[in-house]
Formats: sequence, structure tokens, C-alpha cells
Amino acid sequence: SAARGGDGEEEGALDRLRMVYDMEWPLGTLLLTPAVMLKYNALFSFLLRLKRAQAELQQAWHETQSGRYGRAIASTLHKLTQSSRHMTGMWALRSEMALLVNNLLYYLQCDVIDAHFETLRTQVKDSQSFETVRSAHGRFLESITNESLMRNKLAFSTITAILRIILKFARRMAQWRQVDRGQVEAATSMKRFRVSDSAAAVQGAYLGFPITVGGEVNVITGYTAAREVTLYRALKSAGISGDVAGCAEDIVGERYVIQAPTVTPEELTDVRRRFQRNAQLLFTVLKASQTHTTPVLAQLLLRMDFNRFLEQSQR
Repeated sequence: SAARGGDGEEEGALDRLRMVYDMEWPLGTLLLTPAVMLKYNALFSFLLRLKRAQAELQQAWHETQSGRYGRAIASTLHKLTQSSRHMTGMWALRSEMALLVNNLLYYLQCDVIDAHFETLRTQVKDSQSFETVRSAHGRFLESITNESLMRNKLAFSTITAILRIILKFARRMAQWRQVDRGQVEAATSMKRFRVSDSAAAVQGAYLGFPITVGGEVNVITGYTAAREVTLYRALKSAGISGDVAGCAEDIVGERYVIQAPTVTPEELTDVRRRFQRNAQLLFTVLKASQTHTTPVLAQLLLRMDFNRFLEQSQR
């Protein structure tokens, strides 16, 4: 169920989602007490934030690389233009974020919850009294609460800050903004034409960006300082009706729209700096608290820093 608030913000609304389990007496009164459900819901809310960040990062990947025009956009990367370097930078940062989120989820779900649940199930199966069951469940809940990082205030607040950075970046990465629009001035084929004077007269300026010509979406794989565009694939119709094959003259005068990533290069630099700074802080805090917690935390630290980049950055 979900409790409704007045602010209407998505983050607040999701954080107010609650699990409700209706269990008959006496288990509902003696086992799943309000205090117990409060701990479960805190963990549920934490997992939900991580799953939401994971889903947004996957959507950003789909929209910019593995979707309908992903291969076309990827085909421009070898040309090393400013736009292709920007796209590569966004993909690289998204991968860093996904690595951290996926590792946190795996740690919580497999190393913590699943491992302790197997222990609980064995103890319940072998129990002979309700008191044994209640005691085993209490140890289970205490263990997963301790190892879920929620009681480490600095680590938990750092993860919260990281997730906010990830959500904003992933959603903006999946969006496009209009950078130019006009009419096709001249064309040499259904794949090559010149755009209007409003477009940038810079070699490779729009390389890898989506372009819509006469309602048909394509990707720019070549762009010259003379504003000549080369498309990923030849336009199919561009206003032509019937079965007659199109020719270059047919697209002259057609309206076009060029889009670019919503994330600007300056914004990408700032987001990368803030994310990496918080990721470094999280690693430092967890490493410092490792001696005071269970050994499973070492597995998370190993996955987070598999190439020892974070550890070397501390020196």
C-alpha cells in the first residue's frame, strides 16, 4: 500500500510506500509487530530506491545505445568528434553508476537477505516451539538490519546522495533537446543533403545525433563545416507517396529537426565529479567500518573496487 502526501514529488511518494501483511492472531500480534514491520519497511524503501535507480540507468542505456537507433549512434564513435566524445563520456559514466548500483543490490539481496533467510528457514524447520521461531526471526531481522548499511549513518546518507545524482542524470540522459530545425536546402541523394543556415558550421558538430526529416527519424553519421549531412540509412519516403522510389530532389524543402543529448558537456563534467567524489567517500567509510561489521562487507568492497581504482585514489 502507499501513503499519500501533499507534495506530489515522486521520490517522496515512493519513500512512503509501505508493505502491509495481514496475519491472523497470534502470529500477527506476537511476530510481525508494528516495530518489526517498521524495520521491514525501512529495508523495503531502501531496496526500492536502488531498484528505481537501476531501472532508470537501464532505460538511459536503451534510449541512447541499445534501442532503435543505438547501433547507428555507436557507429559514429570512431570519428572522435566533440559530439561522439560527449556520447562516449555519458555511456562511461552511466556504466560506473550501474556498477555501483548493481553491486549494492547484489550485496543486499544475496549476501545479506538471502544468506540469512536460508539460516532462518533451517532454524524454523527444526524448531519445536513458537518461542524458538520468534527468537530465530528476531536474530534474522537484526542481522539483515545491521548488515544493510542503514545503521551506518554516513554510509546511508552518502548512498542516498549518490542515488539522487544517478536518478537525475539517468533521466536527462534518456532525453533529447532540439538544437536546430529548418528546411533541407539541397540534396545529392536520399542519404546526403545540406541543411539551413541556422545549423552549426562546424565539422562533426551533430555527429551521432538523431535527426527527423519529413517525419522520418534517422541518425547523423557525417556532418561537414558546409552543413552537409550524411545519414545512417537512406530516407524511405520523405513525403513521397505510392511505390515510386524517392530521389534527392524529393527531400529538398522538407522540414528537419536535429536533437542533441539533454546533458551538456559542462553538466556531464559536474555530475561525474560529484558522483565519483561520493563513490570514493562511500568506499572509504565502508572500508573504515569493515573491522566492526561482518565479513560479507569485504565482498561488497571487492566488487566495488575490483580494479583497485578507488583504493589507489585514496593515496
